[in-house]
Amino acid sequence: MAAGVLNVSAANYYLTKIKPMKTYTKILALIFVSVLVVFTSCEDTIDDEDPTADDRDKFLGQWETTETSTLYPQPITFQMNIEKDDNSAQIRLYNIYQLGTDMYAYALVTGNSFTIPQQSVNDMIIEGYGEMVTDNKIDLEYSVNDGADKDEVIGEMIRANPSLIAAVNFTLE
Repeated sequence: MAAGVLNVSAANYYLTKIKPMKTYTKILALIFVSVLVVFTSCEDTIDDEDPTADDRDKFLGQWETTETSTLYPQPITFQMNIEKDDNSAQIRLYNIYQLGTDMYAYALVTGNSFTIPQQSVNDMIIEGYGEMVTDNKIDLEYSVNDGADKDEVIGEMIRANPSLIAAVNFTLE
């Protein structure tokens, strides 16, 4: 009988001590695996860019433009102004190709670049592209066809000094 009591006690010990520990171990292992799956399957969705920001804003303002071309190989420097167009994806490049401060070509903005689709400006066909390489510099390439000659233009646009513009406005007032 003593052996039977010992067996009952051993069985009781197993049911009350060892089996619950195995169950807790399984539960902890399941929780660990679940947490591991959750953290490894999550994708980081933090975006530093403001989704409401307008890509055109970085291009706006006065730009000192230096260009060379196949027809005019000597560098020419002049002012261009970039403004927003009524179309939410477009900008206006005023004084492009030195056609006058009231003449503009429109361009489609995508990120840090813009495309000048083929268009007629002052009876000249203009098309090309520009890319913002720093906050204050745009590389520009476009062609101009007046019907007789096609001019390939390469330019660099440097943002005008805002403090200089403020000083000029102050002295004019």
